[in-house]
Amino acid sequence: MKTNTKKNLFKKTDWYQNIEKPVRKLVKLLRNNGFNTTCSCGHEMFIELELGNNMDEVEKLASFLWENNYSGFKIDCKLEVPKDGFWLRRATIYLNCL
Repeated sequence: MKTNTKKNLFKKTDWYQNIEKPVRKLVKLLRNNGFNTTCSCGHEMFIELELGNNMDEVEKLASFLWENNYSGFKIDCKLEVPKDGFWLRRATIYLNCL
């Protein structure tokens, strides 16, 4: 009888295979270039990400998308200022919406 070994239980898989195919390539491109994506949906064609310490990063993101041949997108940004004072800067990229 053959038993499972650690080698079989912990096969190395490509993490990006968990991302829905329509947005997978862009999520990988963003993450490989320093953008911290937090959520994505291939059906609704959006990707959420955290922004850095200033809102100038939105223009950097838009330029990055444009330079990598993405167009017809919209970026919505939000700034959350909770009571603890730790500001959260987030953006959502909507693809194929314009």
